[in-house]
Amino acid sequence: MEFVTRVVDGKKVRLIVNTRSSLALKRAGVPENNWNLIDKTADQGVQRDITTRLMNNGLTEEGADVLRIGTRKGPPEYSVLD
Repeated sequence: MEFVTRVVDGKKVRLIVNTRSSLALKRAGVPENNWNLIDKTADQGVQRDITTRLMNNGLTEEGADVLRIGTRKGPPEYSVLD
């Protein structure tokens, strides 16, 4: 599971690159300490992609605690990430 770390208002924030995979692991009951975490903070391409995704979704640098999943054909589903 790839992630980046950013400092927002003096606190470290971890942003997961692939939120769908993290949600699948959480739903399967796999604790975070069993995930294979890969720090991509130094990768400028990943940082740029995260920034673009945050902006496209109207989110701040803190990301979101709730993931909205939906398709154009049905209502969105909301799942808590924390």
